[in-house]
Amino acid sequence: MCTCDRCKAGFKAATGMDAPVKLDMKNPVAMRYMGFQAGCGKKLRAKMTAAIKAISPENAVDKVDYLRSESHTDIDVPIWVYSASSNARQTAFSGQVCDNASVDYMGFRYRESSVSPGVSALRQWQNIANAGSTSLYVIGRLDNHRDKSTFEAHKKVFRFHAEHEDIVVGRTSAAEVLLVCKGQVSRSDPESYGWIRALTASHVPFDEVKASGVTESALEGKKLVILAAAKDLQLVQCALLDALAQKGGLLVSSGDSGVRGDATSLKCLGVEKVLERKKTVSTVFTLTAKDAAVLKRSALSPVIAPGPEIRLCEYAPTVKQYLHTEPEPFYGPPEIAYHTVETDNPGLTVNGFGSGKAVYFPWFCGSFYHSEGYTNTLNVMRDVLFEICRLPQIASGLHPSVELVLSKQENKTIVSLINASGYFGNSFFDPIPMTGSELHIPGSFQKAEALNGGLTVLENGVLRLNELNNFEMIVLEENQHENRFYRSWYHGQAHGS
Repeated sequence: MCTCDRCKAGFKAATGMDAPVKLDMKNPVAMRYMGFQAGCGKKLRAKMTAAIKAISPENAVDKVDYLRSESHTDIDVPIWVYSASSNARQTAFSGQVCDNASVDYMGFRYRESSVSPGVSALRQWQNIANAGSTSLYVIGRLDNHRDKSTFEAHKKVFRFHAEHEDIVVGRTSAAEVLLVCKGQVSRSDPESYGWIRALTASHVPFDEVKASGVTESALEGKKLVILAAAKDLQLVQCALLDALAQKGGLLVSSGDSGVRGDATSLKCLGVEKVLERKKTVSTVFTLTAKDAAVLKRSALSPVIAPGPEIRLCEYAPTVKQYLHTEPEPFYGPPEIAYHTVETDNPGLTVNGFGSGKAVYFPWFCGSFYHSEGYTNTLNVMRDVLFEICRLPQIASGLHPSVELVLSKQENKTIVSLINASGYFGNSFFDPIPMTGSELHIPGSFQKAEALNGGLTVLENGVLRLNELNNFEMIVLEENQHENRFYRSWYHGQAHGS
């Protein structure tokens, strides 16, 4: 908070009030002062932009001509492997130019030492796949930069971008799934991270938006919306989501998404009242025979841990309930500590709403999967995606470490594959080559071309990639007749469970 004489005088002239001495979130004068300073910042940016454009109209200005973000590495901060993809998704596919800079150095304290070449290359390939720019951030000049160990990795990606600019630039997302995140770009958000990991490992193409970005235009063309602990949704946004479900769309909510106090603002969930926010230690969910018939993957690992917290709710009579809760037993050795009670509190609910449906996890499945990585957590998330929501499985045989992105350009569908198998704990190495990858891309295509050296065979609608190294971009030319399958998969399938 600036407290210079000019700002204090300007605030006094504008409001008649004295500027506060310190920032106090409970002080309405301080909050008004912060709003005043934000307005000053906007005016300054407008003046700067005008001055820069007067020099040359081709000069690009952040937040005017493009949106800049960063994928960085810092000491003692866990690396988010999908940082670049997530940043690019939240900007590039929204219609704005994304400049997500891959930061070359190891935190500002060690700014002369470069990060691993593996993570540098991965971030740049993620940028390209998600319609972002190739962008490198060093401190100082390239010619006298002492640690050039990442430069060769960057060169390969920049060269690919230059050689295939006609395909790389000007794409739009082909995803019909939208993930609504709680946090801001580049900010830690465990529930969103868990869902991003689950969707990516399951090869489900999706877009991302912050909770504040849930608008009519953001929902256009989306058949499934996933709310990852997006509790700050406004009433008007909840109304848009209810309307989506009413018209045949699908909604998945986890944790406290859309929850206000003891009730939910999302009518489609069928949650009439939140009775209790219960801390859990050794509480588990179990499957009945009815559950197993729907949750087929979960039946393979039928005891599911909910993590540290669950919401006990009152549900509408229309709500179907799955996963029975076994409450925390007495703590002690196994001969005296075991479950003896099964309650009616579900771990998963499905509610028909108009022509669509809404699914609710009354626990933070994304956060628990992100922190612990258990297969049984992923299984129930995949059951919701593929069994209840009936998403098409594009690449069920593809390794989970490979990220798949679908985009479009005129009469072309572009498949981007990013091999992240070089990620090992908190280290990044060259990825392990993948062979024999098989993809079932919905649509009708007459030609397939791999731009990064992989040999691709298109046969009977099945796409086979003989080898995948670090990255591949496959251009599929659609048949001349309208390619309708992918745009309408949900009509015939989404209401079967």
